[in-house]
Amino acid sequence: MNIVYIDDEQTEINSFKSSILLVDMNVTITGIQPLYSLEETYELVMSGREVDAVVTDYELSDSCDVSFTGADLVKELKERQPFLSCFVLTAFEDNAVKSDSVDVYQVYPKSVLDKLDDTSLEHEVSFYDRLQQQVEKNKRRLISLTSEYQELIKLRDSTSWTSEKESRLIDLDSLLDLHAGGEQISRVLKQSNCTSQIIELIEVTKDLLSETKNG
Repeated sequence: MNIVYIDDEQTEINSFKSSILLVDMNVTITGIQPLYSLEETYELVMSGREVDAVVTDYELSDSCDVSFTGADLVKELKERQPFLSCFVLTAFEDNAVKSDSVDVYQVYPKSVLDKLDDTSLEHEVSFYDRLQQQVEKNKRRLISLTSEYQELIKLRDSTSWTSEKESRLIDLDSLLDLHAGGEQISRVLKQSNCTSQIIELIEVTKDLLSETKNG
């Protein structure tokens, strides 16, 4: 499993790595300090690596000049990577929970890291257990929706095709596009009748360009 941890303090990054590696030596952890903008930090997190989960500190501006919180980063990640597991660790739990950018279940106090290797808590579900469960849940969801998408593609030209199936196909196509790193495309442009019109327009444009060159 590949985890990216974001914190403005290098000592906190080192502490997170040590805590997780105590319970799982096979996990890969990449520590990142945030860049100024949300977009720059998003690119830093996602570019050039496979990421199963992102964990971020809530307050990122103590040691770095940034314009956003960890909750804002999680919101951006989830909007653009719908199958990515994201969590916020914080010493300011109340502030993070009150944020409109993140769900309550994604927020944990930093103290959970101190309990990962506590054998007296063996009957409790640890933070790392929850992280693993969420990663597996998202992977299963991706597989299930991909299968559903493929089945709908097979049915698209059949007599049983309906507007409800068309709408569902567009929703799935948008989700899977985002997962593959694509941009969100308007639902209108993805409708089958609109697609055929776009293809016709492209062909007409090609003909006009050809006539212009020949003329």
